[in-house]
Amino acid sequence: MKLKKKDQKLIDFFKLVGVYDEKAFKYIYNHKVDIKNKSEVIYLDLDYLKDNLLKGFTINAPVIKNNIDMLKSIYLFSKAINLYKKIGKIYKEELTDEILPLSLVKIYAELNLSDNVKKKILSYEYDKLNDNISYLLAYDLQFDIADNYLKTNILLTPDSFYVDDVNLLKERCLSKNDF
Repeated sequence: MKLKKKDQKLIDFFKLVGVYDEKAFKYIYNHKVDIKNKSEVIYLDLDYLKDNLLKGFTINAPVIKNNIDMLKSIYLFSKAINLYKKIGKIYKEELTDEILPLSLVKIYAELNLSDNVKKKILSYEYDKLNDNISYLLAYDLQFDIADNYLKTNILLTPDSFYVDDVNLLKERCLSKNDF
């Protein structure tokens, strides 16, 4: 697998945060379509067998030319790493699938972008939220994961703590009648 310099920077970031999986990246790069035109849509195309059994996927990701492309790639690749682990299993997308990808975007932004660019990118995401408590909780968890990594260099993954923390956070929020 011969990589461009920017692709190596993407892999180096995943190695830095401890999420790099060589087998997953080989699969992803073998099932990746480079998007060179900004008008093209970036996405993951899931390939199912009957009964939601995940057969595989294709990732349509931008050619990395700048930090915005890098953030999009970090998001897509982290979702793809999660999907790779679920090939051959029944899969239904859930809100928790968004927590790690968005946490990694925030970590990259904190480590590599100016305050003005960070503020513009990260505030846009919050503006898209609605009153759904699950989305608000997920948003809070993403910041907690990013903050914890930036302070300790330890990346907590949603599958290692999500249920207990969400239930605890939900109880706290509901008891305060914040939502």
